[in-house]
Order: sequence, then structure tokens, then C-alpha cells
Amino acid sequence: MSIVVLMVPGLRVAVLVEALFCSISRNIRQGEMARVRLAAPLHLLRLHRALGVFGIDLDAYLHTQRVVDIGRHMRGCVTSKETERCDAALERGSQGDLVFCPNREDLAQIADPHRPGWWSGPRVFRRSNRYTHHRFDVQVLAT
Repeated sequence: MSIVVLMVPGLRVAVLVEALFCSISRNIRQGEMARVRLAAPLHLLRLHRALGVFGIDLDAYLHTQRVVDIGRHMRGCVTSKETERCDAALERGSQGDLVFCPNREDLAQIADPHRPGWWSGPRVFRRSNRYTHHRFDVQVLAT
């Protein structure tokens, strides 16, 4: 009787561990497939070349950045009216030439996360609250 009493919780733990393993494995596979699906349209945008200008590896970008932020960067690239200026700046390959780019600050921050602010005043970052999915502004004083 005591063996049966000990086996039941042990079996429950084993089933739980197996379910967690399967769930984590499925999540990893889905994440890899999502990155592959994002990479295809990204290659068609100027954003792909801008990542190179900032020295950001595409695979690292897709792996470390949130899908929401990647989508925002892609929309910024698609809706930009400065296409000729962007092509010329990307051809020169200088970050300084991309002052008009809507993704410039984000890409510079991704390229160098410890980079100080580009001016000494307060900076406003747009962040999504991951729990409520509402946007709010966070004002941070640059040092």
C-alpha cells in the first residue's frame, strides 16, 4: 500500500515534467519558424541594409528583439517618404547620413546598448506594457 501511495505523486511529477519538456520544445520550434517568417520580408526592405550599416547581425536582431518592435521597425521603413535619400545614405554606409530614418535611434541603441544619449536633455522612449498592451511614455533623463 505504501509503495502505491508513493508512486502516484511520482507519476504525476513525471507527467508534469514530460508536459513541460514538450511545451518548451514546441515553443522553441515555433520561435525559430517565426524568425524565418520574419526574415523573408525583412530582406525586401531597406531595414535589412540599415541593420548592416549599424553593424547589427540579422540573426541576432531577429533573435533578441521583440516581434512587436521588429514590426514597428518594418512599418517605419515601409511608410518612410525618404526612399531616395535612404538609398543614397545606405549606399554611403554611414550612420550619420541616416538622421531622417524613423528607426535610427532604435537601431543605434540595439547596436550599442550602453551608448549615451545623443543629446543631454530628457529623452522619451515609447514602450509597450506587455501586460496591458497599452502604450505609455517613459521619460528618462539622459546622463
